[in-house]
Amino acid sequence: MADDKGKPNVEGENTLESATLQMAMAFGQGTGGMSATPAAVTLAVETIRPTIEANLRRWDLYALTFLEFSRGFGRLSAHHAVSDGRMVVIEQDVSWALDRRGVDQFFPMVCGC
Repeated sequence: MADDKGKPNVEGENTLESATLQMAMAFGQGTGGMSATPAAVTLAVETIRPTIEANLRRWDLYALTFLEFSRGFGRLSAHHAVSDGRMVVIEQDVSWALDRRGVDQFFPMVCGC
């Protein structure tokens, strides 16, 4: 995160890979004790990656908010899985969550929608 002078309080530079991994971790936190298939994680990450990439230079300013929205994305995906009687998030659960909210609803502060 940034200090009161706008300088990052982190070691090293943010990269697309590090920000994407943080998003994937937050999504997983949102799913709680459930696991997710590789296809589900790939869909979640690939759907959000363009938003991360377009706003990477501002990552320090909005990362906490973005990651909380990522947790919500994971929670909604997990809700759908449980509602369908499963303890594993699959690609269809991620698609369902995106259909209900859309990327612009999950990440309104950064997507420019």
